Amino acid sequence: MDDLNRLKANAAFFPGDKVSWNDKEGFIRVGRVIRINTKTISVQEDGDPDGTWRVSAHLLKNYYQ
Repeated sequence: MDDLNRLKANAAFFPGDKVSWNDKEGFIRVGRVIRINTKTISVQEDGDPDGTWRVSAHLLKNYYQ
């Protein structure tokens, strides 16, 4: 992914946003954005205080419920 596309994808999310993504095994994970990094977004998984993930922005979706 080139830098411009990465910046656009990262700009769609802000700290505190609730997001979801599919992990490598295909399970849907839900959490809150805690930090926007250069290549990834750090997400704290709901219900797991030790579950911090670094996820590429193009894999994330806003989670509405």
